[in-house]
Amino acid sequence: MGYEYGRVVEALKDLDVKFVYNPDFTRGMSTSVVAGARRVVRHSSLVAVHPADVPFVRTSTISLLVGVASAYTSGAGAIVIPRYGPKGGHPLVASGELVRELLNLSEEELGLKGLISRKKDRVVYVDTDDPGVALDVDRPEDLDVAYRTLLEAPRGFQNP
Repeated sequence: MGYEYGRVVEALKDLDVKFVYNPDFTRGMSTSVVAGARRVVRHSSLVAVHPADVPFVRTSTISLLVGVASAYTSGAGAIVIPRYGPKGGHPLVASGELVRELLNLSEEELGLKGLISRKKDRVVYVDTDDPGVALDVDRPEDLDVAYRTLLEAPRGFQNP
């Protein structure tokens, strides 16, 4: 992360999270993915990419995605993407050799979308009952839409 880094760190200071500052954040989201991946690639066979503007994903969904991706940690790997209905969402989880591919993302090659397009044969979609995977909150009015969607979902608004 880069934009308003200090405010974000201050707001989340009581959580058990590690922060990665991206000095190149103005060059696009891909630079933030690369910065985060660089920090963890030596320590993990999986990397989850979860944008901050997709805040309503259930923890059980993240566990499901990590479980599926864990089956692909050796060799070529996979890009595991949650899907709610016909719509793919976040977080995505990369495994195997594809973890290293995250280190080479660029805006010129369309970042994650470009990687997914180039590695279509390695993409594994996981159908979920979690509308949060597809709820992008960029503006205050998006919160109203998100809350309505979550409340109307079959399981309602919960985070099991």
